[in-house]
Formats: sequence, structure tokens, C-alpha cells
Amino acid sequence: MPQMAERAKLTVVIPTYNRSDLLGYTLKSLLRQSLPVERFEVVVADDGSSDGTRDVVSEFAKSLRMRYVFLPRDEDEIAAKGYCVSRVRNRGAALATAPVLVFMDTGVVAGHDFLAAHLAGHRVESSGPGEAVLGYTYGTHKLMPLRSLEELLRCQTPEQVVAAIGAGPRGLDLRHPQLRRSGFDITGYSGSWTLFWTLNASVSTSDFLAVGGFDEAFRGWGFEDTELGYRLARHGVRMSLSREAWAIEWPLRPDVAGNDRSSIRNFQHFLTKHRDPEIEITVNVRSRYPLEQFELRRAELEEWAARAAPIDVLPELEAVERDLRTLPARIAVVGCGGVVPRHWPASTLIDFDAELLARAAAGTGHTALRGLGLHTGLPDGAADLVVVTSRLAGLWDRWGNELMAEAHRVGAQVRAPALVAASR
Repeated sequence: MPQMAERAKLTVVIPTYNRSDLLGYTLKSLLRQSLPVERFEVVVADDGSSDGTRDVVSEFAKSLRMRYVFLPRDEDEIAAKGYCVSRVRNRGAALATAPVLVFMDTGVVAGHDFLAAHLAGHRVESSGPGEAVLGYTYGTHKLMPLRSLEELLRCQTPEQVVAAIGAGPRGLDLRHPQLRRSGFDITGYSGSWTLFWTLNASVSTSDFLAVGGFDEAFRGWGFEDTELGYRLARHGVRMSLSREAWAIEWPLRPDVAGNDRSSIRNFQHFLTKHRDPEIEITVNVRSRYPLEQFELRRAELEEWAARAAPIDVLPELEAVERDLRTLPARIAVVGCGGVVPRHWPASTLIDFDAELLARAAAGTGHTALRGLGLHTGLPDGAADLVVVTSRLAGLWDRWGNELMAEAHRVGAQVRAPALVAASR
């Protein structure tokens, strides 16, 4: 390890598992940074590799300020629950000595000014919450043939690769449409946390520790970094984009089926943990619309929530009971308001107004879930009956199809009499 007297300004945290070849490309790209090597350190957090990972780290430690942590893997646990990159990143971050953490994935190849640009995005001397810098990452769009991009990365510099692929859409960042529509300036958007991906992102060490780091309950692929971005944003951290802090993701063939399963499981954990209608909107908006649309949908919800506050749906629920004659054992009410029939069996109550929801559930056996009903987090067939009330009327034109799809997924039968009548 080089003897460095100067304190590092950045700590680069790289999780890895049995990808020694790709790790070498990532570390090589850090060795050719415009930022002098004495100004940053690299922590490789190894999730129990059995290949030559340790040897690769030892070789690059001759030229870079390196730290290495090896975490033995419990193969039975991994098989049962999936890998936990959150745990690995947290252990790597725990070794950091610098005021700014830069997160990369193994196989991410950084441009020449990658670290200098990340450092420039942070005002580490400021008090209070700071910045989170999202770096632009080529190759995440997955439209370019994987072998073609891999061949380029093996034989050309990152700058040459970007020159070859950057002009067309195939090698762009998957977030490019949202970023382009916002003029590549995401500051000021409350939904910018939805774009926080830790394959290429940086945050102050103090802010990372203040929010508790990554949630290690996330297993497998998906949402562990977005959920961290959500907590950082709630802490007051401002998100910004740096196109100068660019990198390229090495093309790997994903486990689509496995990723889908873990993504669904992880999203349910995300939603259960925070119970925020904004998260439900996020999932429906972030993959299809620019950040401006997220802001509009969020404003619509706030406006409607204020207008819907006095709506009493008790008469609607009583009318449903009269129509059914016999109440089923498991009921879910989407848009419950502040009062539900006291004699109803233990039900799941859902509403976007936290105060009214608490009032409706107080002193009962009902389960209270704050939300819109777009994504309830309930399992398939969790209810015999789902009632969607007129408290969703102001959102019906926008979200009606999604609301009914979720209701039918959760309930054996669905009733939305006031909404159906109003839409005719």
C-alpha cells in the first residue's frame, strides 16, 4: 500500500463477489483518475469470494490506497434468502476515513474525471445535510448487444468506448429520458431520490451514517439503493446529477426471473417500512414519465387530500353491507376516511390521510395502512371483499385502472359503487 500522508477526500466502496476479472477493470479505471491517488482511498468489500479477488486487491494496493474486508458467506443462508449487497456495502463504508463516500459496483468502469467530478459536487465544509451526487452511467439501457460493449471495454479506454456508443440510444443511461426532460438538472425535484442508484453515486459519510446506511433487510436485487435515497432525501440531502462523473456499466446478462422475484419482495418491504403514498406514485411514474410528472402527480394528491378531508364514506359502507346482506370475514376498505362501521369484522383500512386513518382504526381490531391503494403490499387474495370508496374520486381519472387492478388482485370481490356511478 502506498504511504500517503494526506487524508483522503473520498472513499470509494466497491462490493464484489467472484468477479476478480471485472474488479480489475474497475480498479484500473480508478488508477488512471485525474484526481491524484493520495486524495482518495478504495475499499473492496468481498462477500466471500473463492476466486482470485484477494490477489487482485493486493496487486492494485501497490499503486492505490486500498482497504479490503472479507465477509464469509453462509451458502445455506444465501440460497434461502438471496445475497445481501446492503450488508457488504455497509461493511465497506464502515472502514471509510474520508468525508465523502463514492459507491461503485464491480465492473463499473470510470471515466478520467470521475472522482474529481464527484468530489466537486460536495461542499463538505457546510453544516447540516449535504449533497448526494448521481453519476451518469452508460450501458445501463441494455439495448446494445452485450458482446459488442464487452469487446469495446476490453480493448479501449472508457473515453473511446463512450465516443463509440454515446451518440446513439443503445448505450445510454436507463434514466436518460427522465434526465433529458429535466434538462439534466434534478435539483429542486422532490422525486429525484427515485433516480438514486449506487452503482455510481456519492454522499457525505456523515449523512450516510445519520440515516443508518443501507437497510440490510433487502435481499437479492432491487430497491435497496432507492430506499436509501428516499431516507437521504427525507433527511434533507439534496440530489444532483453530474454528467462529468460518468462511468460505464460492464454488460452482464441479468437473472431476469430471479431479479423480478426479489424486486417484488424488496418493494413490499420498502412500502411496509415507510407507508407513504408518494412511494406508490413513484413506482407508477418513474419508469414512464419525467420528473415533472412526478411533481404534478404529487401536487394532485396534496390538493385532493385537502378537498377530500370532509368526505364521510360511512353511508357508502353501510350501503355495501345492505347489498351484501352477509358480511365476509376479511374486508379491506380503500379510502376509509375517519369512520367505519364499528360492528364490522377486523378489517384492513387504507387511506392517504394519516390522521383520519388513525381515527378510524382507534379502539378497533382493524389494521391501518396509510396509502392510496395503488400498491397495498397485501398478498394475493388477502381479502374476501375490497371496497373502494369515493374518497378516491378526485384521483379516479388518473389512477382508476391501477386502483381496480390492485383491488382485484387483493380481493375475491370488489365493490366501488360510488366511483363506478360517478364515472358513467
